[in-house]
Order: sequence, then structure tokens, then C-alpha cells
Amino acid sequence: MPKKNTHGGNRHKKMASKSFKEPRQHKMRYANNGESYARIVKMYGQGNMEVLCNDNVNRLCIIRKKFKGRNKRDNNCRVDNMVLVGLREWEVIATNKKPKVDLLYTYDKGQLDELKNAKGLNKSILPDSVTNEADMGAFEYDRSGATQEEILIENNQKEVMNTKISISKKEEVDFNWDNI
Repeated sequence: MPKKNTHGGNRHKKMASKSFKEPRQHKMRYANNGESYARIVKMYGQGNMEVLCNDNVNRLCIIRKKFKGRNKRDNNCRVDNMVLVGLREWEVIATNKKPKVDLLYTYDKGQLDELKNAKGLNKSILPDSVTNEADMGAFEYDRSGATQEEILIENNQKEVMNTKISISKKEEVDFNWDNI
């Protein structure tokens, strides 16, 4: 059993995990009055980023202190992530500047499916990866320009593949370990 460190050491106490908290499940947060869904378009640094809001307007988003430092672990902001922002209705906007918004909530990948069904969400601001996954299930070939010969060849190739699969399954069943 190791001895207790009675002499201290260089940076010994900094290594303690005093601030460790178990991860908790966050409730899904939806937009209320004065709030809007947004997609991160560009990261500027210094706590600023450009977002495309629900009304298709690019705005400058300010990352608050709540989302920096130790609280950053669960609130990572990356390009094409979805966030909830608070609109600054009280602010006077200069003509040559982008309007500012404040970051209120970040959605993770698991919450995007639930967010797609949210009321009042503009589907055009969703990241391409989310919209492509939804479209993959309904994907079909457009055979309007194909000739009859091409369609027959394609169908024959499918039948050949199906027979190869069924033959390989039969070979697996016929194999006997006792013969070895």
C-alpha cells in the first residue's frame, strides 16, 4: 500500500479532481419568445461566432461565460452544430454591423432527431448531414432515361447476386466439422 504524500510536491494539489461531477441528462429545451434556433456557420474566436438563425439572417453570436472554462465540456460549439440563441430586442443596431445574439443552449447529435420535429423550426437551416440521413431511406433510382436493355441487365445482375448469396448460405450449412 502506498504511503500518504506528506511532503507535497510540484503541482500535486492541482491534480485533484475536486470539481468532478457525474454527467447528467439534460432536458430538451425549445425556443420561447425572444429565442431562436440557429446553426453555427463560422467560428471567430474570442467567444464570438457567426450563426444562421431561423429567419435566414446571419447574426454575431456571443458565447457567454456559462459556456466557457469548466462548463465547456458538454457545450462544445463547432461549425454546423445547432444552438438556441436569445435575440437582443433591446439593442440598437448600427447599419453596417451584424445584429448580436446570446448563446443559450447547445444541442448535441442525439437531440437533433427530436429537434427536427420541433414546432417553428425552419428545416432549411438544419445541417446537411441531418437532412441527408433522412433522405437516404427514401432514395430510389430515376429510370426515366434508361432503356429497356439497361433495366433488364440491372435486374439480371440483382438475380445473380441473390443466387450467389443463397449458394454461399447453403455451403455454410453443408459443412461438417466431423469430416476434418
